[in-house]
Amino acid sequence: MLSVRNCIWFAGAALTLLFACLCNMISRYFAWDIPLGDRPILLFVILIISANIAFGTWFFVTHAKPDKSLSGGVSAPATPVGFWKMASGIFALGIVARLILLPSLPILEDDFYRYMWDGAVTAEGLNPYLHAPDKLAIAPEVARLLENLDVAADPLPTDYRVLAEQGEDVLLRANNPNIATIYPPIAQAGFAVAHMIAPFDIIGLKIITLAAETLTFMLLALALHSIHKNASALALYWWHPLVLKEFANSVHMDVLLMPFLALAVVMIVSRREALAQLAFGLAAAVKIWPLMLMPLIAQRNIRSVILAIGGASLALLLILPQLLALNEAAGLTRFGQDWQRNAFAFPLLEQALFFWSETPGTWMRIAIAGGFGLTIGLIWWRQSLNNVTNNTNISSLNGAPVNAITAIITIMTMFLLLLPTGYPWYTIWMLPFLVIKPRFAVMLLTLTSAFYYYDFAVQLMDDPGIITWLPAFLCAAPVWLALLFSWRRSKAIAYG
Repeated sequence: MLSVRNCIWFAGAALTLLFACLCNMISRYFAWDIPLGDRPILLFVILIISANIAFGTWFFVTHAKPDKSLSGGVSAPATPVGFWKMASGIFALGIVARLILLPSLPILEDDFYRYMWDGAVTAEGLNPYLHAPDKLAIAPEVARLLENLDVAADPLPTDYRVLAEQGEDVLLRANNPNIATIYPPIAQAGFAVAHMIAPFDIIGLKIITLAAETLTFMLLALALHSIHKNASALALYWWHPLVLKEFANSVHMDVLLMPFLALAVVMIVSRREALAQLAFGLAAAVKIWPLMLMPLIAQRNIRSVILAIGGASLALLLILPQLLALNEAAGLTRFGQDWQRNAFAFPLLEQALFFWSETPGTWMRIAIAGGFGLTIGLIWWRQSLNNVTNNTNISSLNGAPVNAITAIITIMTMFLLLLPTGYPWYTIWMLPFLVIKPRFAVMLLTLTSAFYYYDFAVQLMDDPGIITWLPAFLCAAPVWLALLFSWRRSKAIAYG
């Protein structure tokens, strides 16, 4: 006879597989040649939000009281055999869900065309940062117009001509074609391997995605096992509907970041500071932002500071080709200057500066960057001071890894809520750390951020008016409220 515990887990597994099946079924209606207005956008929004709510509820029920048996929470840490048995079960179910999504078409997503083009360029030994796609291709309509006018088109760069002809469809579909690629070198290496597996075919990206996710799962399992925690927390990443959608379905390049973040988690909980900084350095060569996490695991001593500087130097060395190609048309330049989409708080903060500055966005970016630098410095100083007072460091203090993980989650939450761009796949960055130390108020952002997709329906409205703000509001407002409630509750506990 099935126990309550087993019934709850079967329900979670069933929800995961059901979501994968439904995504696969409706993905055919999101093909490139189907106009946006003819796609079932609201149906998908209802599907992913419902799946996220169901998953969040399920995870809360199974993990709300981690120190008790599953009659009121998850079971106590299992034996090594029990741990790996549960981890294997979670892994197998997640693999099945990902295989179901393998043939699916990306839903409301076209970034993968840019990945395929970048991968082709990199695999040929060319520089992906040198030319924007619109410099390498002429749309068929433009070509016909020039031919009718008897005007010769500017010749394509010689090294890129054959490649542009072979991947013409992909090149013409690359988004933001007037901007050179924003993705750092390790990401480019991943795209290149995908191209070698299947040239100009999304299946290559899906294979690389599955490999990166599998490695991420294994590293997180090692991290949990090393600190004697229950394997059930792995489901937070491996069964999460948003992860399935953004990686298994939409093959977002952020999946290449996840193994390095998971490796950093392993090294933090294993108290191997040098390797943790190395992992963050490699992560920053996929997405630059992990540079800001390095001070959070550094201690107030020369060795620790040198390790942090070494990790940052490695990252800067790896992204040097991208930095050398910076100009006004570079993706990194444009992203830093004026990129804004589905921001969770930035537009409100920007409006506060509107009346005294003609460039409020620029000043707000500077203010947020300065605020982050100050906050990271204060957290580093406070943690280092506590560790020095206790005559301990990350290599010997049982509590130091937990403190570091907590600090990382705090900074990442602030970063995501204040960033000018609030894509839902960005929130997945936090999951490797939340697997180790779940915080339900923070986890909520990974659930509500899927309201971003409602913005596609808003774009189709003739006069959306104030509705334009609704997707970002629905993404962020529940999280702000949950964080406020969590903060007040912690204050109440602290003051008895």
